[in-house]
Amino acid sequence: MLIFSVVIVLLGGRLLQWSRPTIGVLLLVVPLGNTSFLGVPMIQAFFGTEGLSHLIVYDQIGTILIFATYGSIVLSIYGRDSSLNLPNVALKMLLFPHPVVSS
Repeated sequence: MLIFSVVIVLLGGRLLQWSRPTIGVLLLVVPLGNTSFLGVPMIQAFFGTEGLSHLIVYDQIGTILIFATYGSIVLSIYGRDSSLNLPNVALKMLLFPHPVVSS
């Protein structure tokens, strides 16, 4: 779904001529913004209330990993600096959630 969402946002951005900040925000919000909204009702329907504790743990771990990797890359490309510095992104991922002070 992440790849599908990225393709749709990039196509929409190109066709509708969205600004870079708009594309960057949509690349973060569209694939990552609905994990709890869809996940909680689905887990409750499939596994009942006892499945929710597992959902919370897996959702948080997965979301943190995706934000630390995919989110850092999107912010590097579409952020104010608009430059992808892979060593800096890797450092941010390793030290997440602590900020990286760049010189």
